[in-house]
Amino acid sequence: MSEAGEDKTIWWGDFTFAEEQAGCWHVGPSTLWIYRFPREWRVVHVEKGEVLSEASTVRLPVPEDEMKPSLVDVEPEATVRRFGFKQTDERLSVLPALADRPVVVRPESPLYVSPDEATALFVSTPLWLRLEAGTPPRLLEEIPLYRPSDTWFGPSTTEGELCYATRTAGRLHLETLPVLRYRAITRILIRNRAHDAMLVERVQLPVQYLSLFQASDGLLWTQAVTLERGRDGGLAGLHIEDRPPAEAEGAVLVRDPRQASRSNLIGRTFSTLFQKIKEA
Repeated sequence: MSEAGEDKTIWWGDFTFAEEQAGCWHVGPSTLWIYRFPREWRVVHVEKGEVLSEASTVRLPVPEDEMKPSLVDVEPEATVRRFGFKQTDERLSVLPALADRPVVVRPESPLYVSPDEATALFVSTPLWLRLEAGTPPRLLEEIPLYRPSDTWFGPSTTEGELCYATRTAGRLHLETLPVLRYRAITRILIRNRAHDAMLVERVQLPVQYLSLFQASDGLLWTQAVTLERGRDGGLAGLHIEDRPPAEAEGAVLVRDPRQASRSNLIGRTFSTLFQKIKEA
C-alpha cells in the first residue's frame, strides 16, 4: 500500500483499500478518485489535464478531509461510476490496456522509404485504465486515460474501418519521442523491396492484437511490428514479433493481446493500410 502523498512512477498493479478509504490516480491528462465502501466501489474520473502531461502519481490512502469535496462537490466535467457488491473486497487491480480498436499514427512529416531500404518509426498510442475487483477478479470498467478522436481509415467511405487518431507523431529517433506514461511505445519497421520509393503518410496500427510489456525504466512497450512492401509493389508481409525491440531493455510481459491475431483479419487490415499508402 502506498502512503498518502507518495508519488509512484508505476501507476498500475494491485492495491489494498480499507473500508471508507480513497485513492487518487493522476496519470497523464486524467485524474481518478477511487473509493471503497462496504457495498460499493465508486470511481470519479476527470480528463482535463494537458494532453502531453508526464504525470504519473498514486496516493493511497487520501486524507479524509481531501476525500469529501470530490464526493460532495463533484466537478461538472467529472464522470461518476458506481459498482454495487454484496460486500466489497479490499483488493483492487488497476491495470493498463491498449485501445480496443486500431490506432492511426502519422510520422512527423510525410516519409519516403527508398527502394530496397528500411526505416524504423517509433510511435506511441494511448492507454486505457482497467479496473478489476473481487475474488476472482471481475472487470468493473475500462477508462481511457486520454480519449483519442475517431477517424475512418480506408480507401473509401464504404471500405475500411473506424479507428482512433493519435495526436502524437511518430519519430525516426526514439530519444525525440515524448516520454508519456499513459501511452505505449511501438517500433514499426517499414521495409520497401519495390523498385520505386514508398510514401508513408498514415499507418494503421492494430493494437488490439498486441501485448503490453514493461521495460526496466517503467515505460510500456508493445512487440515490434514489421511491414514489408514486395517487389511488385504489393504487401509482401506483416510480422508481429514475440517481444518488444532491443530498445525496451529488460521488458517483461504485463498484458496479453485483447484479440488473438488471425491471418485473415490481419491481412484485411493491412491491405487497407497499404492501399492508403499507395494512394498518398
